[in-house]
Amino acid sequence: MFLLFIFIFDVNADQRFSFGAYSHFNEKKEHTDNPYLIAYDFHEKNKYYGISFFNNSFDQKTKYIYRGRKYSTLKKNFHYEINYGLIHGYKGEYYDRIPINTKNGYGIGFIPSIHYEDSSKKTSYGIHLFGSAGILLTFSIKN
Repeated sequence: MFLLFIFIFDVNADQRFSFGAYSHFNEKKEHTDNPYLIAYDFHEKNKYYGISFFNNSFDQKTKYIYRGRKYSTLKKNFHYEINYGLIHGYKGEYYDRIPINTKNGYGIGFIPSIHYEDSSKKTSYGIHLFGSAGILLTFSIKN
């Protein structure tokens, strides 16, 4: 089944490409050794929308369509973000590994993160928290 989402946005909005890998807080033999993430999002002021493709902890191809918000901090070059959206891919015996999910693998995602942007604001590094399961480390490039 394919999901189709249409985003309407300003063509002058900042676009961000992110690449990452993640690790688990409690490593289990069922976790894959090849986690990865590729994401694309666009930013309009402090809001953003995007899509990501990743190999989840159980070696399942997963998609996440999300909306988020960026918040400033008192520290220069640091900010935090919170995003939420529809996730598909945690299915079969692993469907219950995310809190809100169906046996067909459709669920709700919620991800807080903190980011460091270099002074040019063209590249950034992020740490994304996956509840009690693990963290995702990302490197991002903006247009």
